[in-house]
Amino acid sequence: VSVGHPAAGCGLSVFPVPAADALTVRLEGPGDDLRGVDVYSATGQIVARGRAQGPGRNGTLTVDVSALPQGVYQLVVHTANGDRAERVVVQR
Repeated sequence: VSVGHPAAGCGLSVFPVPAADALTVRLEGPGDDLRGVDVYSATGQIVARGRAQGPGRNGTLTVDVSALPQGVYQLVVHTANGDRAERVVVQR
């Protein structure tokens, strides 16, 4: 997965990790805009997705991972200033 680099000072929180049913992604940076989240399997397939709605996008999205098997996934967060990848764990 190829990603850009968010602007300096852009904080990103992903919780809970490990996750069981849902992941919450929170963008904590001035002037940035959380546009969406993709969750990739180890084989590079998108297995879950979350998208911000409308022009009033805020800095928090929740992604349902309840249907995913336990394992390690790549989370790609799409923002107005670029993309950022984080490793997440789904555990039951």
